[in-house]
Formats: sequence, structure tokens, C-alpha cells
Amino acid sequence: MRHEAALRDLWNTFDPIGVMDDPEWPRDEYDRYLPHTLRLLTDGAGTLAIADHVNRVVRDEIGLPGNPSAAYAFACQLEVWFERETARQDSEASKPS
Repeated sequence: MRHEAALRDLWNTFDPIGVMDDPEWPRDEYDRYLPHTLRLLTDGAGTLAIADHVNRVVRDEIGLPGNPSAAYAFACQLEVWFERETARQDSEASKPS
């Protein structure tokens, strides 16, 4: 998947379980959430929809108490990253070969 490494790093930094400080913990802990997260970003779902997805993942799939404000802050980070990545790719594509 394109953007997988960067998106993995973002989820690992968000780290709702709090396990990424352990260097022995697998770095793919949150990989199952990458495809849907990327699809939301690609589709331009918006901050609230992304935050809702993140909060649902934390609450319903991971089983921790939801934290809407943390989910919203993470959604904002995701959008900033995706906008920068898209702009970078557009810039590279427009350069003459």
C-alpha cells in the first residue's frame, strides 16, 4: 500500500494502547487500521469523519474508552500529513522528465 510506512508511523505515534515505548513490541500493531484510514483521507472524508473512525477503532475494536478530543487531534495530524504528501507528489509529477 502506498503511504503505508508513513501512516504506520503516525498510528504508532498516536499509540492509543500505549505500547510503542517498548522496543520489543511489534511495529505492525495498528496496521489493520491503515487501509480504512487511508481511504477516508483519499476520499476527502473530513476531520470529523476521520476522528469518528479513530474514536470508534479505539472504543469498539481496541476496547479502550473513547477519547473524542484525542481522536480529533489525531485526525488533524493525519489530514496535514496527507495534504503535504499529496502536494509533494503533485509537485514531483509536474516536474519535467
